[in-house]
Amino acid sequence: MKKYNILIVLTILAIVMVWPISMQAQVTIGSLDEPQRFSVLELISNQAQGLRLPQMDTEQRDAMTGTDEFKAKKTTLAKGLLIYNTDTECIEYWNGEEWLSNCGNALFDPTGFTIDPAYNVYETDKTKIFTGAVFAGGTGDEKTRGTNVSYSEMDAGYFHYSGAKGQSIPQQEFTHASGIKVTIPATTLATEAAGGKGVIEIKVSGTPSASYAGKAFNIPIQLLTKKLVVRVNTGCGAYTDDKLVVDENNIVTNWLQFQCFNLGSDTNDTDPFTAKQSLHGHKYKWGRKAIAISATDDQADDAKASTWDAVVPPTDDKDWNMLTENPCPTGWKVPSEGDMANIIANNTFDKHTLVDGDAPATYNGGGMVGNALMFPGTALREINGKFALNNKRGATGMYWTSSISPDDSTKTKSCMVNTVMFQITPWFDRDKGFGYSVRCVVSQ
Repeated sequence: MKKYNILIVLTILAIVMVWPISMQAQVTIGSLDEPQRFSVLELISNQAQGLRLPQMDTEQRDAMTGTDEFKAKKTTLAKGLLIYNTDTECIEYWNGEEWLSNCGNALFDPTGFTIDPAYNVYETDKTKIFTGAVFAGGTGDEKTRGTNVSYSEMDAGYFHYSGAKGQSIPQQEFTHASGIKVTIPATTLATEAAGGKGVIEIKVSGTPSASYAGKAFNIPIQLLTKKLVVRVNTGCGAYTDDKLVVDENNIVTNWLQFQCFNLGSDTNDTDPFTAKQSLHGHKYKWGRKAIAISATDDQADDAKASTWDAVVPPTDDKDWNMLTENPCPTGWKVPSEGDMANIIANNTFDKHTLVDGDAPATYNGGGMVGNALMFPGTALREINGKFALNNKRGATGMYWTSSISPDDSTKTKSCMVNTVMFQITPWFDRDKGFGYSVRCVVSQ
């Protein structure tokens, strides 16, 4: 019987292959009836039999997606490819950018069901896009920080829904071209009797590719008939304007990438978001790339360092010269007054701890700008090179901008992080001879 079935299949295939295209461009298998004019292929089952799609797990699917042939045709001939994922037990199809799942309750009725807004937000505040899904691990402080590192699942916010009828939703997974996987854990939606409202939890994991380094971007998914997006970002940075504006590739246009650490910090630290001694770094006089006082000397002694007097700030009325005196690595620069003002205006500010210790020895204070940028409270060095005892380390941190003061060429614009007053303040006019910290931004 098995050989007989194989013979039938081979015979049908041979007929289809040699049949002149001009005579018959459509095929029906399982019936003598002609196919509908809109069908290129019809499968008719008279024995309660269905079409069995290619069976593969997520690893096998991703291996196929990663082949050179697939990549070359992923936005053209590969679109519409169907498989059955044995890990998620779902049919998945390739839309030209990512695998989308058709999972869901077969009896799901979309009538009256809404998800609003269509992006990930906070559980108790649906007006703000969730910005806590940050891929910033690894070591070093290159532009690729946060990529090519494997991350276990982390929270990515919630979808708020209404109009549910108690449907059970199986776990669903969506793998993005960035290498990040979005997981919607299995859940049961609220019943009509309970109001039909609730939230759907979102998780993200994976290994972000270097092509998405330093970016905030949307991952589009389709869930319960709704087209949604999940916002994530790699590396450290902050928003400079409207968080919802993206380009044709779903990349956020109003995102500014910062280095994760102050110049002179321990860039091998895997956590750039917790203030500690190793993250304070060197101090610089304005307009010079030379180190005015090293992190080691700054933290060891309140007195003036031997290097202090050798560094003399410029006296002209020009902004910091990024061609000859840029202290940042290649591809980075000292942020301008506008850069700092924009991130302050468009992100929330939070502090680590209220500092109450001795000025030179407290390192656990700092301020978070949004969810992907932390400024330690590094205090400052006075013009005479001595530690400023009235500005406690941990409680305040002074950071240079590259902008000169328009009112006084002997002064420049700086930014103060104040964890006691719960604020980060731009536009301080300060003498160029102070010793402040530097946090670099990407050159654009």
